[in-house]
Amino acid sequence: MTDRLNILVIMTDQQNGNAMSCVGSTDVATPHQDRLAHEGVRFDRAYVAFPLCCPSRAAMATGRWPHQIGAMTNGSSLTADDIACSTGPLMRAAGYRTGWAGKWHVPNIDMGKDAEIFGFQNVCGFSDTYLADACEAFLRQDHTQPFLLFASFDNPHNICEHGRDQVLPWGEVERDDDLPANYPNLPFNHARPAFEAKVLGDLRKGMPPQQYGFTQERWRRFRHVYFRLCEKVDVEIGRLLAVLDDTGLAENTVVIMLSDHGEHNGAHELIQKSTSYEESVRVPFIVRLPEHVRNPRGRVTEAMVNTGLDLMPTLLDFADAPIPDGLDGLSVKPVVEERDPVWRDTLFVESQMDKTDVQLRMLRTKHFKYTLFDRGQYREMLFDLQNDPGELVNLAVETRYADVLNAHRKQLHKWCLATGDTFGKHYSHAPYPVIPGVGYARAPAREGLRG
Repeated sequence: MTDRLNILVIMTDQQNGNAMSCVGSTDVATPHQDRLAHEGVRFDRAYVAFPLCCPSRAAMATGRWPHQIGAMTNGSSLTADDIACSTGPLMRAAGYRTGWAGKWHVPNIDMGKDAEIFGFQNVCGFSDTYLADACEAFLRQDHTQPFLLFASFDNPHNICEHGRDQVLPWGEVERDDDLPANYPNLPFNHARPAFEAKVLGDLRKGMPPQQYGFTQERWRRFRHVYFRLCEKVDVEIGRLLAVLDDTGLAENTVVIMLSDHGEHNGAHELIQKSTSYEESVRVPFIVRLPEHVRNPRGRVTEAMVNTGLDLMPTLLDFADAPIPDGLDGLSVKPVVEERDPVWRDTLFVESQMDKTDVQLRMLRTKHFKYTLFDRGQYREMLFDLQNDPGELVNLAVETRYADVLNAHRKQLHKWCLATGDTFGKHYSHAPYPVIPGVGYARAPAREGLRG
C-alpha cells in the first residue's frame, strides 16, 4: 500500500442536493451517503457550473467554464489542448494510477477506446449493472502507486426514461407493495412563481408533464420513482464503501461524492434540469478524509462550492500536485481541514437550456440568487433564498429591491468580462443589451424588466 493518499470519486447523475436523507428528507433513505456525511464534511451550498451532463462534466474534467472550452451542449467535445490539461493527464503526471468506471459523456456516453487519450484506464463502460463489481476488482488489486478512481453512476438519471414512460435501463424500482397512498406528496414549491421568466414556460411545453398531461397523482408517482432511484444507487455506493473497509483502503483514501447536476422533481411544475432553480443547480458534495484524520466528523459547511471548477484543483491538492495557473476554481481541502481559508462570497452558474438556444447566467450571493436570461418577458429573476428557499417570489419586479438588483447586475457583468463570456455583450437577435443597468440603455418595459 502506498503512503500517498488514494482518491475515490463517486459520481451520481441527476441527483439534487435535497435527495439524501442526511439533509432531512423523509421521502428518501440513503444510509450510505448519510454515512459519508456523518464521517466527513457536507457542503450544503454546492452548485454545478452548468446544469446539463456534458458541459458539467467537461468543466469538472478541465476546471474551466464551459463557455471557455466551447462545451455548451451535450454534444460538445474537448480540444487536444484542453485534454492535455485535464484531470487524467495531470493526475498521471503526479504519479497516480487513474481509473474511470461508468458514465463519461464528454461527449461520448462511454469513455471506451478513448480512455488513454483522456488519461484514464477504462475500468468499466457505461453500466450501473456492472460498475460496482468492476470498481471492487480495481480496488482489490495490489497498489504500488496511489490511485484516483472515478465511479460514475448513471442513476438516478433513469428518471428521464420514467418521465417518458420508457423502460428503465438499469432495472425497475417499483415493487408490488408500492401503493399510491405511500407516494411522496407534491413539493411545497410545486407552483410556478409569479413573474417567472417567460422562457421557462416555453421550456415546459417540450417536457413530458405537459405532453402527457401529468395529473397530481402522476406527479407523486414521478417523485416516488425518483427517490427509489436515489436509493438504488445508494446501495451501490454502500458496496464501494464496504470494499474500502474490507481492504483497509479506508485508512488512506479520500472519498468525494457529488452529482453532475440536479433534477427539478416536480418543483415549479418542472422535471429534468438546465434551469437555475435550486433543484436543478444545487447538488450533493461530500468529502470524507481517511480514517486516521477524520476530524471533525459530520460537519456541514455553507462554503459555496462550484463543483465544475473546484473538483480538479481539489483532486490535485489532495495529491500534493501543482494546480495549473489561471483557473477560477478553488481546492476545498482547506475548508475540509478547517484551515480558515479565504473563501468566495459569490458563485456563478451558466446554462443553455436543453434543446433550446436560450441562455442564462446565475449569480448566488450570501442571501440572494439572481438569474438573467438572454431574452423574453421577466428575464430577470431575483430570489431571497434566506426567506424564500422555494424561489416563489420574484423580487426583480419590485422597485424597493432596485439597489440589490443593480448590485447583482454589476457583479454578473464583471464576471462576464473577467471570464471572457460573450453573454455580457449584445446578441444579434436581441433588441436590447443582455445585461441591463451597467451603462447600457434599459430594456423596454414590455420585456418585463423593473428596477
